[in-house]
Amino acid sequence: MRSATILHSNGDALDIAVKDGRIVGVRGREQDRVNRGRLGPKDLYG
Repeated sequence: MRSATILHSNGDALDIAVKDGRIVGVRGREQDRVNRGRLGPKDLYG
């Protein structure tokens, strides 16, 4: 599932892995011009 973080103003792009209706993983999207695949603590644990 494609999404973007709303925890701060720059809206880092991320991919969310979902299994049986639950989030099982999150990763940054490499093609994103803002975060270039990296996620900060707010994005990972928010």
